[in-house]
Amino acid sequence: FVDSDDYVENNYIELLLTTIISKNTDVAVCSFFEDNANVPEIEFQEEVIKGEKVFEKMAEPMGYKFVVVWNKIYKRALFDDLKFEEGRIHEDQWLATKLFLKLNSVATIPQKLYHHENREGAITSKKQILLHFDDIDALLARANEFEAINKSELCVFVERQLANVVKFYLSHTYRAKRFSLKEIRTIKNKLKECANLAKRIEKKYNYTLKEKRLRKKLYNLSFIEIAILMV
Repeated sequence: FVDSDDYVENNYIELLLTTIISKNTDVAVCSFFEDNANVPEIEFQEEVIKGEKVFEKMAEPMGYKFVVVWNKIYKRALFDDLKFEEGRIHEDQWLATKLFLKLNSVATIPQKLYHHENREGAITSKKQILLHFDDIDALLARANEFEAINKSELCVFVERQLANVVKFYLSHTYRAKRFSLKEIRTIKNKLKECANLAKRIEKKYNYTLKEKRLRKKLYNLSFIEIAILMV
């Protein structure tokens, strides 16, 4: 699943295929370059990660490296009954839930074999930002699915990943500004859904007082913040 404006090293397929066969895993993942971006190159250690442990890895600060589909090779059977959802901006995030619930293990390697054309700077307009809230919707849906299939212990990792994602998009939201009251209500309603998930998780997993305060501030827009968004 190589993006149209990205490119790979000559041995990209060879090393990933060798890894997935030699490690006998369902997925092999390589490190990658973030081209045209002021962000660190993404590196993995060489290891094998068992099944649902991947959701814990997604909650790390740079956890998106496990979510994206383009730095990986997969066993074909994983996609026998899976497909990308049409009309989604973050189809990788929507796919990840069902995909990683199916697999037994993932192998990661340190070699940087993929060049990702980073387009973070393109998220500048109000319309683009609100469309990218699709990423948040995917995580909220993942938490709901985990609860529905009695895997609520994984929701704590979803909420931590969600907090990282919300921080990222809110930072772009404050830069764009000039939101209408209707658009601000949309943002507030989405943050309220995030807050409700956080409250459910806090009760089950004994978040510290500091963690609770951080969530309360993150998921609630103050009057000053609303005023900034409207300027």
